[in-house]
Amino acid sequence: MELRKFKEKNHKKVGIILFTIICILLISVVILYRTFAIFEVSEIQNVINGTIQDMGDVEFAFYKDNQIVKSAPSQDENYSFNPIKSHCTNNAKVEWNNDKWGALVSNIYETKTKCYLYFETETTGMFRSVTESTIDNMYKYKSQIIKIVFQTKIENIANEIAYFDESVNQDQSLISRIVPTSNDKYILYIQADGKIKANYNSGYLFLNFNNVVEIEGIENFDTSLATSLYGIFKNMNSLQSIDVSYFNVSKVKNLSDIFNGCSSLSVISGINNWDTSSVISMMSIFAGTSVQSLNLSNWKTGNVTSINYLFYQSDIKEIKGIAEWDTSSLESMEYTFQYTSLETLNLSGWDTKNVIKMRYAFSNSTQLTKIIYGPYFQKNSNADITGMFVNCPANHPDHSSWNV
Repeated sequence: MELRKFKEKNHKKVGIILFTIICILLISVVILYRTFAIFEVSEIQNVINGTIQDMGDVEFAFYKDNQIVKSAPSQDENYSFNPIKSHCTNNAKVEWNNDKWGALVSNIYETKTKCYLYFETETTGMFRSVTESTIDNMYKYKSQIIKIVFQTKIENIANEIAYFDESVNQDQSLISRIVPTSNDKYILYIQADGKIKANYNSGYLFLNFNNVVEIEGIENFDTSLATSLYGIFKNMNSLQSIDVSYFNVSKVKNLSDIFNGCSSLSVISGINNWDTSSVISMMSIFAGTSVQSLNLSNWKTGNVTSINYLFYQSDIKEIKGIAEWDTSSLESMEYTFQYTSLETLNLSGWDTKNVIKMRYAFSNSTQLTKIIYGPYFQKNSNADITGMFVNCPANHPDHSSWNV
């Protein structure tokens, strides 16, 4: 009897131990499987039905510009599928259907096939940056160009005297054409098969095109990939109006000098709709323009550190919407409102505790008689306020931190 009980107890212990080992092994397998890589099960992705019999047999890893991501880019994100880099394990083949925007996987003979799908920013039809340009291009004629036309089809133009490959890839996916008018002047046609893409660095793209009076088809100029538009239209001093309603500046960090020196520019349409949430530098944007009224109420300025010369020597008389700008990151506002035509200015929501450069901020705005300050318009103990109100009759801040 005692031996039997001993055997029964032993069997129970062995059973418990075996069950524990099996559980540990199962948990380990699950953990290893989960941590093997960042793969998305094909059922979750937009895989074309009928190509794969058992969706559980194929898993996907997605890469955008060599960075692994959780899902494929959407169709409107300006990415193209790279068939050379993309591959699958177990000798399976993967293609990408652009019409249905999904993967086509074939030759699946084994389970748990893993496919690595690479997508890269589409640079076809993209401008090369000015720093990459050579002398043998459209800039040879810039002082004689009176009109710029953006076109979404590459084709010859009657009477053209020159054309240049302006594409970043030098693959003739973006062409400029020079067409004479009268009096030794020219029209510049910029063409791509589809939208013309601004380079990531589009600084100074049309710098000193100072005889241009008109820009046609600017809605065909895609700025969605640009991170810098620094001085893109600087010193186009014959241009009287521009419509930038279609500009996507959501990735732009540097907007400085974009209209600086456009002395005839009096109308800027659609600028209030810009998503400026990524912008860091806003120096001299409207400096020297003839614009008298602006609505900037939708601008997001929480990341902006510098607004030096923002409205310097402009004809501005009214600025709507800047009272509630988020200036918590602002460090420098030198010459911001110098030599303007402003009469009143509302800065009631401005926080200036981090601003250390305020030199000549309001100086020589001789018509400016009233400035509305808020409780956070304070003077940083290290701020340089040299000449801040020279020749400006406006009231000074009354916060105790000030002694102007």
